[in-house]
Amino acid sequence: PIYSIFRMTYPNGGPELVVEKAYWSQISDDGTQLAYVSIDPATGKDTLFVSNYDGTDPHAVAIDPSLNYEIIDAPLFSADGQTIFFSAPAPRQTSRPSWFEKLTGVTVASAHSNTPSDLWSVPISGGTPTQLTHIETSDIFASFSPDNEHIAIFSEAGLLVMNSDGSELTLLVSNPQSISGTVRWIP
Repeated sequence: PIYSIFRMTYPNGGPELVVEKAYWSQISDDGTQLAYVSIDPATGKDTLFVSNYDGTDPHAVAIDPSLNYEIIDAPLFSADGQTIFFSAPAPRQTSRPSWFEKLTGVTVASAHSNTPSDLWSVPISGGTPTQLTHIETSDIFASFSPDNEHIAIFSEAGLLVMNSDGSELTLLVSNPQSISGTVRWIP
């Protein structure tokens, strides 16, 4: 499916298109920026974007191309709006066929359905992302605490909390039924 991001003035406004072919939208704390993911329908590859809150002046967050993320989900701005946190699987290294694979013509295949992911951060100006977790779980959704000192994470593994720099990751409640969901701090 192809998704789009809309906004609507409450209570009497109608839907207004903000960005086509995009999903996982997130507004910065100061309300000036919009982070979202756009998917290339031909390749299925996700790209992280930042624009003005109304979708104008979009630019792809330049992530080190050697990492080759195929899946990027659930972007989240830091409190100062200068860093984007996102969920993605650890980039796979390309492999060379073994002598056995060359000899027999066997090709190893893989798929990325429900691929285990981790939480990463990257400056909105781009660069090499920093891996904050090593939990390799699906359906990661994160939220900053009101004081921006901690991040709560809801995932297939359960509810976790950590310091905003990725340290002291603690499992609070496991998720044995692997239920999908989200998490938000209450001020």
